[in-house]
Amino acid sequence: MKAKMENKPAEAGKYLCQVCNTKFRYEAGTLTCPKCGTLTPDNMVRIDVRNDPEEERMYTEDDFIGG
Repeated sequence: MKAKMENKPAEAGKYLCQVCNTKFRYEAGTLTCPKCGTLTPDNMVRIDVRNDPEEERMYTEDDFIGG
């Protein structure tokens, strides 16, 4: 599970709609699924996220266990 900042606007990238299982690219505006039209951010998962320094700063040593 990735750390998320609450009330942060949606970032450009690839998303997966959990309602209809559609993958789509989002650039700007309102995050909306192009197939089913859902507007609920909790139903959209950003995929293919690589090296986001802002997100990585949210982790602490307690987040990394084992191994």
